[in-house]
Amino acid sequence: MALMITNYVKKDSFIQKLNPISKILMIILVILSVIICNNLLVTLLFLINIFLLAFLGRISKEFVKGIIVTMTPIAIWFLIIHGIINPAGTTILFKIWFIPFRKEGLLFALNFGSKLITIVSYFYFFIISTYPGDVVSSFSKIGLPYKIGFLINSSLQMLPLMQRRAGKILEAQESRGLNIKGKLKDRFKAYVPLIIPLIIGSLMEAYERVLAIEIRGFSAKVKKTHYRETSFEKRDYVFVLVYLILSIILISRGKII
Repeated sequence: MALMITNYVKKDSFIQKLNPISKILMIILVILSVIICNNLLVTLLFLINIFLLAFLGRISKEFVKGIIVTMTPIAIWFLIIHGIINPAGTTILFKIWFIPFRKEGLLFALNFGSKLITIVSYFYFFIISTYPGDVVSSFSKIGLPYKIGFLINSSLQMLPLMQRRAGKILEAQESRGLNIKGKLKDRFKAYVPLIIPLIIGSLMEAYERVLAIEIRGFSAKVKKTHYRETSFEKRDYVFVLVYLILSIILISRGKII
């Protein structure tokens, strides 16, 4: 089997053994609960829960690192922007130099930002705990079009592939004397010329992938088999049931927590 470039972290735990459909149902239930409840405590509860799941799945190190790298700049930017210019802000909490930070804007940023971080965390958990090939298999098992599973599978591999290609381009440019160190302004200028080769290379790779799968009969009107078979087992039913009950309880009581 060809090497699959992905963010999936292979571990021997029940989290990795769960059917991808059960994880998708979990994400849907969490998103509905967080949005409908509109309660910071509920959001934080789900956020703590996903960190516990990552710990149980033995992927806490990779999970925490990915979330910190991805969400920290966004969270800081969100707090700064809404703390300063949110039109609902009237009460000044503190000032940094002459710039006032207002209570209402910071509370909005905390509430909305926590929802965003929670939702992104669950999607990232799905990516690093689910083998992409299992997504295609599980989708076809429940009768969804094979192309939908392949589309999701390709999406899960897109970022790792671009990261790998960007690394190769960067190494090639460095070998030609490109300086990517120094001040932030100089580093930014050095990275700009990498964008065009990265985009063109990604498009060419996508085209080559399309040709490769068509040669292997991707569009053929026949029953397809899978290298990895998936099934919905008892642990999946229990997993989904727990989140369904939790979501119903929180949605029904979330307004008054």
